[in-house]
Amino acid sequence: MIVRAEQNGFTLLELLVSITLLAFLSLAVVSGLRFGSQVWSKSQTANVDSNAVRSAESWIGRSLVRLYPKYVVASPTDSFVTFDGTSQQMDFLSTSDEGLAQVRLEGVKTASGVTLQAEQISDVAASRVTPDTMVLLHQLNAVEFAYYGIRAGEKVPAWHQSWQHERSLPLLIRIRAAMPRPSTSWNELVVRPKIAADVSCNFDAVTRFCTGRL
Repeated sequence: MIVRAEQNGFTLLELLVSITLLAFLSLAVVSGLRFGSQVWSKSQTANVDSNAVRSAESWIGRSLVRLYPKYVVASPTDSFVTFDGTSQQMDFLSTSDEGLAQVRLEGVKTASGVTLQAEQISDVAASRVTPDTMVLLHQLNAVEFAYYGIRAGEKVPAWHQSWQHERSLPLLIRIRAAMPRPSTSWNELVVRPKIAADVSCNFDAVTRFCTGRL
């Protein structure tokens, strides 16, 4: 009578197959975690960028809607509103919670792209040399301002790359920005100032708007 001893444990081949399967399973799990982390990171970046764009659009729109067209009479034949705009920079007066404020909105070129920033000096702090600086958007590919209206000597309104030393504000102001990532887009912002220039335009401290021609 022959008695066969039972074999305990695994053979070398079975161990190799098990280790190989475990390695493939681990690789699949790590790849899945990495992919999920990348998706989450991109989603977070897109959300941050979208929030920054909405905040910038809100601030710019609010400031431009409340433009104050202070009328300057330099001579009997030379009068203009205090608004100076080029394709990369705007200087204007706007109403704020503290009253009138001198605002500069510009696209500043940096090593990492273009930064859209605003500088503001309120009437309360008019004696202060250094303005308050606010970075609205950074690392942009490009920023461009344009102005729609009738300039001196023209008969019909059109879009212009500059608006300087004019007797009235532009009818519309357009801001375009090229975003650095395709996941975030800048909807072309077009703002219509609420008031236009008028010789009789006086600033109302209660409503914080010009009481002249609307």
